Amino acid sequence: MGVLLKAVILDYGKVLCAWPPPQGYQELSRIAGSNGKLLEDGYWRFRDAYDRGRIDGPAYWRLVAEASGIQISSSQIERLIDYDASLWINVNRQMVKWAGILKENGFKTAVLSNMPREIGRFLRQAGDWRSQFTYVCFSAEVGLAKPDASIFHLCLEKLQTRPREALFIDDVEANVTAARALGLHALWFESMERLRTDLRPFNLPPIPSANVA
Repeated sequence: MGVLLKAVILDYGKVLCAWPPPQGYQELSRIAGSNGKLLEDGYWRFRDAYDRGRIDGPAYWRLVAEASGIQISSSQIERLIDYDASLWINVNRQMVKWAGILKENGFKTAVLSNMPREIGRFLRQAGDWRSQFTYVCFSAEVGLAKPDASIFHLCLEKLQTRPREALFIDDVEANVTAARALGLHALWFESMERLRTDLRPFNLPPIPSANVA
């Protein structure tokens, strides 16, 4: 292939961290006093506006509650925001370690994630994974979101990297398609096994095994 990469850009949810387990949504429903399926539907229905920073956490959870046919108090909203944030901290240690290896080998590394402001703030304060990345971009903090071209341009500008010099990895096919349209190399993340195979043409350091510390 002869690809000369200078940067690797990773999505956060499902790529850099595990997807929240079903019991996570059940606990959110318990806190809100709602039927689980109704709350989960509302959770995703209004997420794009939350990810883009158009609404804050309290406004988001009021919309979710209204869609579920319930009313929630300010104290419930605070608990929902805090618990929601905690669902996104289970990082994939293999991928974090790999990001560190890439950085040690001279590659620029970035996180490019659609993430609400409150959760992004929590993630920046939790754990040591951020030190492995040259740049971390959470959508609500910049008022942009994938798959819009503008957020990719912003990330590339921060990395001082041209599109053809960057590899983007995301679990959402629309985001991968958008990145490719801009000239980035992009891989659709389905599993760790598939990613290892898809990375072979890029001559990057290998992803560490599952028993990394």
